[in-house]
Amino acid sequence: MFPRAAFRIALAPVSRRLFSSAPAPPLLAKIRADLKDAMRSKDTNKLNVLRGLLAEIMNASKTPTPPTTDLHILALINKTKLKSAESIAEFRSAGREDLAEREAGQIVVLESYASQIETVGEAEILEAVNRAIGAGAKNIGEVIKVVMGDFGGKPVMKGEVAGIAKKALAK
Repeated sequence: MFPRAAFRIALAPVSRRLFSSAPAPPLLAKIRADLKDAMRSKDTNKLNVLRGLLAEIMNASKTPTPPTTDLHILALINKTKLKSAESIAEFRSAGREDLAEREAGQIVVLESYASQIETVGEAEILEAVNRAIGAGAKNIGEVIKVVMGDFGGKPVMKGEVAGIAKKALAK
């Protein structure tokens, strides 16, 4: 049979992930509450968007770096918005305006959740990028590392920093 101690050791990584005491991000709690409200009000568009978003979050939680903050969830929302924007372009090229309108409605719902998370503005990021370049950072990796260190605990999207740094280094 399987010794009891070996059984506990084998289950340790699973139990840490399933029974984590880390609090859920506030946006995740809001999404779950809004899902219930959408079910009650029978708002199918919002319901479909929130179910898809929760599925994305659950899939991301099974990775080595699960979403633990609202910024991680914002990154997932932005990724979902990009997929929907690509779908709109494909639907319009195929002449399916009805499906394009449905996707546009989904983007509106996603943007309402993305706007709830305050991040550092582009002007402040550009200023930090210019300081980093002035301090001697020569490639994009060095610039991102310096800028992310400058912001410390402030909510900043790494993708935004990378895009602004790329434009600034191209000049």
